[in-house]
Amino acid sequence: MSALAAIDIGTTLIKAGVFDETGDLLGLGSQPFDLTTPQEGWFELAPDACWQAICTAMRQALGRADTNADEIAAIGLSSQGQTVVPIDANGNPLDNFIVWLDRRATAEAEEIKSHFGAEAIYQQTGVSQLVPGHTASVISWWKKHRPDMFASMSRFLLTKDYAIFRMTGKAVIDHQLAGSTACYSVPMSDWWGDLLERIGLDPTQLSTLHLAEATAGQLTKSAAEDLGLPAGRPVVAGTWDQIAGAIGAGNVRPGIVTEMTGSCLALFATCEDFMTDPQRRMLAGRHAVDGYGYFLPYTEFAGKALQLVRDSCYGKSTSYEEITAEAAQIPIGSEGLVMKLERTVTSVEDALIGLSPKHTRAHMARAAMEAVAFALKDHVDALTELGVPVERIISLGGGARSDLWLQMKADLLGLSVNRPVCTESALLGASVLAGKGCGVYGDVAEAAARMAKVAQVFGPRGEMRDAYLVAYEFRCNRMGDR
Repeated sequence: MSALAAIDIGTTLIKAGVFDETGDLLGLGSQPFDLTTPQEGWFELAPDACWQAICTAMRQALGRADTNADEIAAIGLSSQGQTVVPIDANGNPLDNFIVWLDRRATAEAEEIKSHFGAEAIYQQTGVSQLVPGHTASVISWWKKHRPDMFASMSRFLLTKDYAIFRMTGKAVIDHQLAGSTACYSVPMSDWWGDLLERIGLDPTQLSTLHLAEATAGQLTKSAAEDLGLPAGRPVVAGTWDQIAGAIGAGNVRPGIVTEMTGSCLALFATCEDFMTDPQRRMLAGRHAVDGYGYFLPYTEFAGKALQLVRDSCYGKSTSYEEITAEAAQIPIGSEGLVMKLERTVTSVEDALIGLSPKHTRAHMARAAMEAVAFALKDHVDALTELGVPVERIISLGGGARSDLWLQMKADLLGLSVNRPVCTESALLGASVLAGKGCGVYGDVAEAAARMAKVAQVFGPRGEMRDAYLVAYEFRCNRMGDR
């Protein structure tokens, strides 16, 4: 039986996994790395640090897998979006990666928005709000502030492109990750020529567009030695982590919605084709599963609210299991305590509405969890307004470990919420794409639906829903009054 290797490049952590053909995780490796902040609001990543972390994580995964490296049939990748680095004609980086969190290109983002208009950008790219961290903004900043570097630059590569380049010598990007850049036209399935002309870039200075399931190239001997993998194995293009995670969770047809509760709350809803939201509330694009589109609504400050309560009221060493056990003893609605999910909050007191002497730290924890569940309902309601079917929810991320949170979401939404067996959904999705690319699987959607096993289903309890809806309406009223 063949095995498949997968690599997921996060913002501060690399993960690697080895899977068998049935989707079982045989070995997992991870390696953190640090971002540098040369100035306030600037976030950079050294390219070599990224590559070394990839190699370390992959070797860890291989060492923990009960399989021989020679059995690896292909390598698939998943990565964060937007983060970009320039390289010269010899493939050498000319600067650090500028990470998607970066805010230096504020003026450039505003200039692009002013020229094209927010609605035109959305209709072309699916980017609902152009920000300084988008690749288009950053490239424009480099051209303005580093003209010598820009003149000697051969290509701009995103993190996954760079990893593929180090592995194969090929500059390749999938259509979905390209959609994270604001340089890509979803209707044309190609780089957006008008935008590139505006920022002074030729399409040949970006990676070549590939299908997510297509082979980008073969693993070179030097890269194979670094990674501990056999040379010559196919490296499959892979895709954006949000989409890889959806594939790994079996979100491959309309009606299924994945939600990931981590520091932020992000949903991925499969729909019939590319479509946009008239209110520009969410990102949009085409799925890596042929024939479908997606919506990606998100709340930037979500799980961070519970972390804020933990750090302020419990202590950083307290487990979330202990905190949620206390929260479970508090009645629905947290006795009138409401938590704001706003990125600007800096303290528990600032985040809470209606705090009184009767409220304990357990009330605060429950209020944070309910706030995320309410935000999830807001996004599901918005999807429903757009005609996107929502039949069941698959929960991912750290929040999926909490029975209380999953049951809360099921009760509030009146929908089943599933916890998958494999919590490393982005890695599993990348392995599915790798398997399709090398011929292990015949169809991405069919393979993903088979690989994505369900560990537990949290069904809605009708008798609890009314209480949650009352709490939801109370929260809406209080938020409107603040």
